Amino acid sequence: MGLNPRLLTPETKTARDATERLVTTLRGFLKSHARLPVGDFARALAVASTQVLTERAGADDYEAALVTGAGRRAALLDAEGGCIGAEAIGKLLGISKQAVHMRRRKGGLLAVATGRRDFAFPVWQVHDGRVLVGIPDVVEALLASFGKRQDEQTMRFFLGANPLLAGRTPLDLLRAGEVEAVLEAAATYGVHGG
Repeated sequence: MGLNPRLLTPETKTARDATERLVTTLRGFLKSHARLPVGDFARALAVASTQVLTERAGADDYEAALVTGAGRRAALLDAEGGCIGAEAIGKLLGISKQAVHMRRRKGGLLAVATGRRDFAFPVWQVHDGRVLVGIPDVVEALLASFGKRQDEQTMRFFLGANPLLAGRTPLDLLRAGEVEAVLEAAATYGVHGG
């Protein structure tokens, strides 16, 4: 089911054509690399996308934005030890895959959707066989701040230097046991000026 070509503006046609070119070019790559671990797949996809863009002379801004976004997402999924699937994180926590997904749905584990029913779980949220103290509370505070669940933005919060935390990352402070400071920063994250 596509858009009626008569309704497309020149800009929409360009964006649609650029997306179709990238999808067509990467289709074979995706099939041959689909069984890689999530972090490796994301890294390989970012590299392949960049190659597609640089091989095309005169690539337009829309294609550049797609590749930049894919690269940023890959870096996010790869940060601090990368991400793993539900079964692997379940082994780290000593729980079943079903229990992992239950915790994810309730906000006790952070995960980013990587497919229709697939999720990537950041390894950094597990320490000594347990979810790092403060993660569920901070996820809840961010949910209240955002008004809805935004898992990639939540990961950016944990991994990014925060001016309210003297330029340190919330993840570093949680590792140091400073949960209250991170909760205060989370309460204003995503709010204008926060």
